[in-house]
Amino acid sequence: MTLQRKLKGIIVALFTPVTSHGNVDHEGLERLTEYVIDGGVSGIFVMGSMGGSSFYNREEKLAALKTVADTAAGRAPVLFGVIENSTKEALKFIDGAEENRADALVLTAPGYFNFNETQLISYFRDIAQATSLPVYLYNRPPQNFTKELIEELKKEENIVGIKDSSSNFLYFLNLLATFVNDDDFSICQGDECMIAQSLISGADGAIVGTANVAPKLVVDIYEAVLKGDYSLAIKLQQRWTELWKVNFDADMFAGQAGALELLGICERYVQKPMQPATDEQMERIRERIIAVGALNP
Repeated sequence: MTLQRKLKGIIVALFTPVTSHGNVDHEGLERLTEYVIDGGVSGIFVMGSMGGSSFYNREEKLAALKTVADTAAGRAPVLFGVIENSTKEALKFIDGAEENRADALVLTAPGYFNFNETQLISYFRDIAQATSLPVYLYNRPPQNFTKELIEELKKEENIVGIKDSSSNFLYFLNLLATFVNDDDFSICQGDECMIAQSLISGADGAIVGTANVAPKLVVDIYEAVLKGDYSLAIKLQQRWTELWKVNFDADMFAGQAGALELLGICERYVQKPMQPATDEQMERIRERIIAVGALNP
């Protein structure tokens, strides 16, 4: 679908279901895509951190993108994560992302080494100039993007937003103070404990992983803020934060996979060396998702 110039709303950082042999579970991925669309999300982010991008090779990542794009069928924009360690490797995804109908790219800084701002500008600019797709920056620890770096990158016409997963609310507020009035640049929160506060402060949206489990609840936070019902938004945020702890009842991937098994979307398998949730952990996960109304007792 054609992505609106300014991304707004709740975007799910999509989990990637897997089989017992560690392959992408495409049927589970189809069911999950339908589930989050039915829950009202404004976009789907494939192969980000929650999607386990680092676990998969190029062909697997692009196949997952195709499954999600085919299933979404224009009902929600599909963003594709490019999380690589060099310009050369990142550029290998451009044609495949376009051919498999990504609506936008989401780029982290290259990992492993620390890069200076001149190097980072070169990295993001080279990728942006190689595609006609909109590009969103993905800010995550330990390297926060400076205001000067973002301003320089915004000179590229198709660099149009940022997801901030720094978990630093002061940093996020400074982003808003600098860029929130820019009609061509989206600012989205990536910390699940700060969704309501960020939206109330002027954020355009949030890109969050626990939306895999209870998309409607987090969409309700967004809609409460749109209506100016900030008290309700904060109450819903408190419920959301309790649900978010599902990511720690086992670990992030096992918690998500366990919850999705209980919802009938996929089995609880995860990529090794991660381990699936134990039966004891599954009981804690069950209690959490029942408490927020995502699963019947």
